[in-house]
Amino acid sequence: MKLTRLVAASAATALLGAAALAAATPAFAIPAPSTQYVTASQFVAEASPYPHQWFKGNVTAPVGTYTSVPTGLTVNGNAQPLNGDTPTTGLANLVSGASFTADGPAAFQIPIFTNTDATDAASPTGFTTLVPDDITPGALHTTTWHSTQDISRAGTVQYTANTSHFALADLETYLSGDTTPYTILAYGFYVDSSFTTTLHTVTWDGVTTDFMAAPTATLSATSLTTKQVTSTGIDATFTGFVPGELVDFGYGSGQSGDSYGAPVAADANGTVSVHFVAPTGFTAGTYTLGAYGETSTFSAVGTFTVADPAPAASLAATGIDATPYLIAAAALLVFGAAFGVIAWRRRRVDA
Repeated sequence: MKLTRLVAASAATALLGAAALAAATPAFAIPAPSTQYVTASQFVAEASPYPHQWFKGNVTAPVGTYTSVPTGLTVNGNAQPLNGDTPTTGLANLVSGASFTADGPAAFQIPIFTNTDATDAASPTGFTTLVPDDITPGALHTTTWHSTQDISRAGTVQYTANTSHFALADLETYLSGDTTPYTILAYGFYVDSSFTTTLHTVTWDGVTTDFMAAPTATLSATSLTTKQVTSTGIDATFTGFVPGELVDFGYGSGQSGDSYGAPVAADANGTVSVHFVAPTGFTAGTYTLGAYGETSTFSAVGTFTVADPAPAASLAATGIDATPYLIAAAALLVFGAAFGVIAWRRRRVDA
């Protein structure tokens, strides 16, 4: 089984700080999971060659939208979510192991170069997209397919665009008769402009993509004094993680920070909480409090500000000499402090 890892678009360094990243990342390499978790914000624009990740395939205007919702990725019409991370051959075998789940119509599609008239791999020919005749998820392994462009060799058309229907194994046999092998460019979906579809999962080449909602961070307070942040602290709730995955916490300012506490497993809804109390010596400034999923590589961050009230302004002159009163007040403070020390010592003796 192929193992891949999708690095979250928000790097842990920026969210948790360099120290938090070091604490959360083991010194040895570990296999990446066979499930990747992708949100709408992680889709990039189409490029040439295709990006080796999920991207927004080009379409004519009006262009559809991509939105992460709690149940998956909602695609609102005229959109092509595609992934260029794929083997370049093995078409029939890849489709036999593929699957997807969705609410609403979504046509699975596979862009390829047929290369039937190519002289070498550096000069590909015959771009087309393969589409199943039956677009329902359960029919992916049994349906016939068609091509959006003619597939021909030396001017002789073998499969006519949108009208010839064929089994992928037969197409693969035909394409394998050329000196230059065909090239799989990507896999993904097309959602027609008249539909709104929510994609949940898709499996290709042994890797499952789970289109989860984007993580969120909610803080119980966003403005505190140094006394508050080092005593009562802040409650933070993070959502959008994989149920059961371990989530690391960290805090920081700018590009520096530190880890906080032990990892906590997300609950059945993908939610995790932490109570943050800043260490002694915490100074005024703007800080982030973040969470990082060890399985999903998702991260969420909240921002809070620490500021102390400005010193009280001095009293306006009244014509009264305040010096005696200030001396008396100072004496009372000294007396009070001395009384406190005596009382503390007495408690220590009595104990």
